[in-house]
Amino acid sequence: MNRVFLLFFAFAGSNALKATRAFLNATNKTVLTKDISDLEDTVHQLLQQEATPSLANFAKDLQKIIDDDMKAAVLKVKASLQTELDGHYTTGYDKCDSTMLGSGEVSSKSSVFTAAASQHETCRKEEAEAETAFSTCSSEESSLKTAKDSACKVVADYDKISNGNCGKNSGEDYVAYTARLMKYYEAENKKGKEAEAKCDEATKVHNSKSTSCSDLKSAWTTKKAACDKQQDTMDAASCEIQSTSENVCKVYDDCYSSATSSYNNDKTSVGTQEAAIKNEWKALLHLECLLKVFALSDTEKANAMKACNSKNYDSEANSALTLTYPSPVPRDAKACPPQGSVESKALVAGRDNYKAKYYQLPSNAPSKTCTAACCATCDSFTCPDGYVQKSNAASIFGELRDLCCDSSRFSGSKILKTKAWEDTLVGWLPSNLKSTNWVPCYRKSTRTSNGQWWNKCRSYANTLTVMKLSTGKVIGGFSKAGRGHGSYTNQNTGDSWLFSLTNGFKHNVCLGRAEKLWRFMFGEKCGDGAEDWTAEGRFEVPGRVDLTLCSGPGLAPLASLI
Repeated sequence: MNRVFLLFFAFAGSNALKATRAFLNATNKTVLTKDISDLEDTVHQLLQQEATPSLANFAKDLQKIIDDDMKAAVLKVKASLQTELDGHYTTGYDKCDSTMLGSGEVSSKSSVFTAAASQHETCRKEEAEAETAFSTCSSEESSLKTAKDSACKVVADYDKISNGNCGKNSGEDYVAYTARLMKYYEAENKKGKEAEAKCDEATKVHNSKSTSCSDLKSAWTTKKAACDKQQDTMDAASCEIQSTSENVCKVYDDCYSSATSSYNNDKTSVGTQEAAIKNEWKALLHLECLLKVFALSDTEKANAMKACNSKNYDSEANSALTLTYPSPVPRDAKACPPQGSVESKALVAGRDNYKAKYYQLPSNAPSKTCTAACCATCDSFTCPDGYVQKSNAASIFGELRDLCCDSSRFSGSKILKTKAWEDTLVGWLPSNLKSTNWVPCYRKSTRTSNGQWWNKCRSYANTLTVMKLSTGKVIGGFSKAGRGHGSYTNQNTGDSWLFSLTNGFKHNVCLGRAEKLWRFMFGEKCGDGAEDWTAEGRFEVPGRVDLTLCSGPGLAPLASLI
């Protein structure tokens, strides 16, 4: 504020009040610290003069300006900052919530799943009824077949008879003889006809039942195929819900993170402005204190001014202007996906609780194995070179390297493909090598010369050789010593050992044959089938070498080879 104008105001009296307020409004829409500082300087100058009624009136009028205009302007800024904070906090998170809750993707997938699950349940019940009808028919058919076979066996047995009772009795004349034969064969003929009739009827009844059962079996297998297809639809819909939910929730999480970041940035800016208006408020309080001095006698002014200058106005400023910062940050997120919907992450195809809910079917119409995408587990996933399957791969659903595989310490191995084998091998290594990454120095399958192993691996201590036999078993050995001439005859039995990953044990290098043949274990002859080596008779004939891995200074770490 122009100091000359203030001095004029002081001597012009209260008639200048309206003009002063207009001046303030015209020159500054908000209170500026420089204006307040100018006011303080002017008031200090006026307080050096003798007390007059005019100066007392000046103090009253200026106090009114401070109350009506200057403080009001600061409070208006405070209200604006508070509105900005509240609005930014609420609007940012509300947008995320409304976007997530208003998304129709998950609910539409959920509707498809609900319909498919209902249809699958109904279908399996119909399948069970069809299977029961077929089973009942099949049981009846079996009984009818037994009856048919029994009836027709009588006919077959009659057909085997090649002669009858044709002998002539002693003293029997011809007429009596022929009469007896006629009576006998008429009776036999009647029995044969009756047997054939029974066989024909039993065959007719069985054939009819067989046709009926065939139709029922066809209806059952057709229904089963339809139910299997319906289950595929249901399981696939569950997977769709899972993937869609994950996408929706990922967008929701990202939105919340963005809203939090945006709010925190605004919070910092608002905090700076809050500190500024508190300083202005404290300056106004100091100015008000000085204005009260005008009402004192000249002898009281000095002590009163000193008290005003030394007073701490922090508490009053904080009480008047401290903003309320919304919390928590970030705001508690909504459940994603929304609670109460079928797309709950706990109910995903292939999981035990999903099976318990949707595969509880009639015993004669069971569900088939789930083949949907989200049913696949990591034990069916082939990890790329440089990675091994996680030890709990069978219980992890997914087909992604990051989900199913861990980085391998044994880079490039085509044999050490499971975490269990790697952990076993690492567990056998000396403590100083347990965290070491190993890189290949030799692979027999890529050998280009007879001396390649010797040239590439012999200079390194701490070597591992892994081989896979023609039987499928995996064995190998570890040597702490380098491979100079003759070194294989000086192995420390506690530091070097043979092992079988298939059988899960290691065997220290022994004196005698195992020590003598150590070079065949680790050299190019290893796996050539040229040497039948054993360690106390516990190993098989060598098969194919996988690779020899070395650990030593100057070798590239595993991370550089992935």
